[in-house]
Amino acid sequence: MPAPSNWDLPQLVTTVTIKQEQQKRENTCENRVYGVQFYPYTEPGEDPVFATTGGKETLICRPTLEETGVEVLRCFRDDDPMEELSNLAWTKDPETGDPWLCVAGIAATIKVLNIKTGEYVRTLVGHGKKEITEIAVSPLSPLLLASASEDTSVRIWSLDSAFEKQPCAVIAAGNGHQEMVLTIAFHESGRYLLSGGMDNMVNLWMIPDLPNESTGTDRPTLIHFPHFATTSLHNDYVDCVKFHHDLILSKAAKEEKIVLWRIEGFSSSLPPPAPESAPSAYEWHETRSAFGGGFERLLQFATPGTNPFFMHFGLFSQPNKHPVLAMGNQRGNVYFWDLQRLEHWPATADLTDLPFLAPEAQKKRYLSALRERSVASATSGSILDTADGAAAAAGPLDLKAARRDKRYDVSDPFGLLKAHHTVRIPRSEHFLIRQAAWSVGAIDLTALYPSHLTPAFMISLREYYVATYHDRNFVAPTAWFCLYVWMEALYHLPLSVYAIGALLRDDPKAPLHLLIFAVQAGLTTATCIAYYLSWDITSAQKYQLGLLYVPYLALGKCCPDLFRAM
Repeated sequence: MPAPSNWDLPQLVTTVTIKQEQQKRENTCENRVYGVQFYPYTEPGEDPVFATTGGKETLICRPTLEETGVEVLRCFRDDDPMEELSNLAWTKDPETGDPWLCVAGIAATIKVLNIKTGEYVRTLVGHGKKEITEIAVSPLSPLLLASASEDTSVRIWSLDSAFEKQPCAVIAAGNGHQEMVLTIAFHESGRYLLSGGMDNMVNLWMIPDLPNESTGTDRPTLIHFPHFATTSLHNDYVDCVKFHHDLILSKAAKEEKIVLWRIEGFSSSLPPPAPESAPSAYEWHETRSAFGGGFERLLQFATPGTNPFFMHFGLFSQPNKHPVLAMGNQRGNVYFWDLQRLEHWPATADLTDLPFLAPEAQKKRYLSALRERSVASATSGSILDTADGAAAAAGPLDLKAARRDKRYDVSDPFGLLKAHHTVRIPRSEHFLIRQAAWSVGAIDLTALYPSHLTPAFMISLREYYVATYHDRNFVAPTAWFCLYVWMEALYHLPLSVYAIGALLRDDPKAPLHLLIFAVQAGLTTATCIAYYLSWDITSAQKYQLGLLYVPYLALGKCCPDLFRAM
């Protein structure tokens, strides 16, 4: 792996202002978008589709290469005068495959929308008149939906039509949160659920097998105690939690940081503990656990400008790809951390080769961090996400760069790691970013081909090229580079085919075409070379790109020589 740089982290392509219909009619400028999420069931090669919600409207959109940057596919307007929508979650009809979108907010109901037909599927009611703050779909089944509420409870719903009359299957409440629940997240196994709230508490709930004998009846399963609870981790409202395998990421308002931590003794590979093993709250403890320990803080990520309440980070985590953490702030900045780089800083090296770790105290802290990672890996909680979990998947780091860059130093679990890459949204000094969302794969579509016509080998070839040569022109192409691509497709390639036969039959027009080709090839290649030389990448990476681009300059010079000879 080359030294850490910005090339492999997201770049800003475009910004889009979506003015809601009500604002258009009233000629107001306030854009209130609280929730955004890409459709998670997108097949390879399909265009990504995302949804936004806020106020009374929910929009279904698709990114485009047009000037507008986005195409609005559908708009749903909630007619409930009490509703202010704030969160959403995608699921799908298991029979027809139609995409469903669940939306909720102040009105305390969850509305399920069929995106294909534009119809309401159903409405879930059960939190009284208390606001629903977040909803999440179980990875086990698109028919299982969780909701967090101001009523201090977490509920699990079944969208199975067999339980339509009584869809609430589980109520987790009583001795969990004492104040409004703000955030929830499923474990990838579907057996555990995290929750965070205004009581500064993080809870872990064990979810029973569903459906069970109580599902669909007037007596849903009641969970009175979480299997883990702590108020020691955060000092303010916990407004975002997520699992990363068996590790946990969480943040609280006003703290300006994201914490990566683990529950001691917790492993999803082990059989889940018995329901009766959940510790009671009759004797007060700041941390209660059924897993035989407390918690361990592993890393902290600095997120300046994130004081406001209800700001969510996003985590991209898919097999064989770098896991990346993203967080926006209230000044239009988006921070990114490549978690795979942290996993291997500088774990592939011999400690005796690291003079910057010479002090014994520093060496002890580093060894401690390695032990923490080993324990986390043993509990299926490694930061790294690869097919076999091997450290070799990432390759060796550039140690000279690593020892200079404290953004990758994991030796201090209480230190604040600055972002590996920051994207500044132009003209957005007062632009508060509520949520960061990732598309499936997080890879742009191949240029010039409609998604349904893109051959699979081209997608694979492009991903290999980007991963090998780190060429930003194929990650976030500029307008002029797209023009060059079209020029090559419409003129250079046909000319190459023509030129072979024209030279063999001594066509008098061939030299003129070759001269035009030489001028275009020279100018376009020189522009690309000047562009990649300005990138914040290593000299070795620039050298690799030079091996690809510079020969085109030689080709451009050969054509005029051939023109003069003819």
